[in-house]
Amino acid sequence: TTGGTDPNGIFFILWEIFKKIDVKAYFLIGENFKYRDKLPKGYKKLVVESFNLKRITDSSVVISSFGVSIVECLYLNKKVLGITHHQEDDILSENLSSKISSYFHIGNYREINFKDIKNQLLLAKNYDASQIQNLIDGKGKKRILDWVRA
Repeated sequence: TTGGTDPNGIFFILWEIFKKIDVKAYFLIGENFKYRDKLPKGYKKLVVESFNLKRITDSSVVISSFGVSIVECLYLNKKVLGITHHQEDDILSENLSSKISSYFHIGNYREINFKDIKNQLLLAKNYDASQIQNLIDGKGKKRILDWVRA
């Protein structure tokens, strides 16, 4: 997933990279994806679909731009590769990567390349999922509401 509108075209950067990697990949796009008219047709093992939570829950590794989807995927105990849209998010993403062993910071979309993606994908795929730290417990909304009401 690359964000609702994918303002920087990360979808297309990843598409070109994944054309060089021999792996089945689903590219999920949201309702507001602004490049719908430029979507590529399927390519070998690459598939474009509308956002589908079931597809995420069935995936072994998820690649996502840095935002809410990262938290949702971590809550689902997924191994996640994160890409940032904005350089100020790089520090947050790196920090998250140092604290949650199932999150792998790839970098800013301007700097990602085939080698980085392939290496991080191999690390994530070989990562023992039983080690995933369940730091996200689904009770954040309640904690925030309690804090606001206090």
